[in-house]
Amino acid sequence: MGKIHADRQMTRCIELARRLRHTGADVPIAWWRFHRALSVGDEAARRLGEEALERHRRSSVVGLADVTPIAELRLGGPGTRVDTTHVEVARSHAHPAQRAFIAHALAESGRAEEGVAILGPPVPDGAWDYASFFGDCLRVDTLATAGRTDELPAALARIEPWGHEFAMYGSTDCVGSIAYFIGRGLEALGHLQAARRAYSQAVDRNRAAGIVPWLRRAEQRLAALDARPEDQVGQPV
Repeated sequence: MGKIHADRQMTRCIELARRLRHTGADVPIAWWRFHRALSVGDEAARRLGEEALERHRRSSVVGLADVTPIAELRLGGPGTRVDTTHVEVARSHAHPAQRAFIAHALAESGRAEEGVAILGPPVPDGAWDYASFFGDCLRVDTLATAGRTDELPAALARIEPWGHEFAMYGSTDCVGSIAYFIGRGLEALGHLQAARRAYSQAVDRNRAAGIVPWLRRAEQRLAALDARPEDQVGQPV
């Protein structure tokens, strides 16, 4: 019901923007359409992404250099090769969430250590911003993929109280249920039963919200845990 309600609300927003002729609203609306299509696996996502990029280029809205790699890598899916230019920009990027996005994409493409090097420090405690949890979630997943169990507990502690929520990068990206990332941290630390519970919660939450790419990730991690021999339970992966 939540997804249906949100879609109806966005339909009202789109119609209101059309009637008001508020041209500044067309860019976030275009990005919403793209990410909604991407979330449900709609083949129109690529066309909608191209349209959103073009609208963004022709507008005065800032942040196109940040949005472009996000759109490209999300369309490509997990494991997509990260362009060298995006990596170089991320190395010196001021925003922890943008660094975390590229770091996570590198980790998913088999370059986890390079991703960790790009992460840099998170948003300081007590100085949260609109994308803090988004960046913290991707940080946990990147560290888990790299096997950085020394740094992982502190990163995981920042997101563990929020497993019931979703992580978003403003209107730029949504990575679904925070429970998935809690599961990644717990799994890497060897707490497999707790990881199973977190993944199961992420599966339920992402399915209910219709966030298919992150539903698939959660399902795959849960299936991999369930397939492990009993004598391996309790061992880090």
